[in-house]
Amino acid sequence: MGGAWAIRGFRLRVEPGELLVLLGPPGAGKTTALRALAGLLAPEEGEARLDGAPIAALAPSKRGIAVVFQGLALWPHLTAFEHLALGLRARGEASGDVSWRVAETLEAFGLEALAGRRPGHLDADQRLRLALARALVVRPRVLLLDEPLAGLAGELRAVLRAELKRLYRERGIPFVHATRDAEDAMALASRLALVEGGRVVQVGAPLEVYRRPRTRGAAEITGALNALHGVMGSGPGGRQVRLRDGLRLLVGPTDARDGWEVTCVVRPESVQLGAMEARGVNRFLATVADVAWAPGRWTCHVLLPGEVVLRVDLPPTAAPPKPGEQVSVLLPAEDVIVLE
Repeated sequence: MGGAWAIRGFRLRVEPGELLVLLGPPGAGKTTALRALAGLLAPEEGEARLDGAPIAALAPSKRGIAVVFQGLALWPHLTAFEHLALGLRARGEASGDVSWRVAETLEAFGLEALAGRRPGHLDADQRLRLALARALVVRPRVLLLDEPLAGLAGELRAVLRAELKRLYRERGIPFVHATRDAEDAMALASRLALVEGGRVVQVGAPLEVYRRPRTRGAAEITGALNALHGVMGSGPGGRQVRLRDGLRLLVGPTDARDGWEVTCVVRPESVQLGAMEARGVNRFLATVADVAWAPGRWTCHVLLPGEVVLRVDLPPTAAPPKPGEQVSVLLPAEDVIVLE
């Protein structure tokens, strides 16, 4: 057919009862993967299975999969009650059953007093609750969520994120949540899958993926980082990377061969500052370039020999250094990750 693949070599298993988050930049293939699983598009290759059974031949309504998309896809002319009743009626539920199921679900989502309202008369959080209620009233086997928190900010986003987590724990079915927001991903996921260029590049527990990213893209999308470039080698104490100006940095376990040009990363909160007199492995003298307060932390930038700049995040209770001050910088070897 020509053209580009939206997803290719995309292989991922969703475990029973887990909240799996797909984290990746725009265009990575997250939405395409969800739509293929829901039956809203047909992959040219590969297959989707549910409980071990192929579902490619099943219509979307027969898969037992519900979807909440970023735009929520609410009908402007339907009331909250009618939104929920529509899916039940399409499945042939008896009229009496429809009424009590809708009433029960609206109450569970705190929408019982708004049953007669249309989406245009609901707040942003109420519209999201309505979209979730509509998806879950049909009792799906899996719930797919495509950036449902996009467009929300601040405290409201945090509140609804916590509500999604509570809803997941109560329902006991797999949730698959796609997002480009690392904070959402880390807060929600029981397991995290990083998606780049239509492929899954890393899967694991959120903290594991954050601490030990495999690729530059994985490292960048999961949080702030310091990237250092050099040549791989070996020496006293173990594997090391030779940086600019002859600096040598002991690193964590890696399969990179001696002589390879590599990039290694270290998180800002892993970098430690000490008195200028401090000495030891992976300690370097540095000059403080700037210091700024950010919510919940002090952020400093320090300059090492060879014009290597590092970001250092300190806890809010720390006494920050002053610009121009000479300090000792420690990069613990176990926190220095050589990327693939």
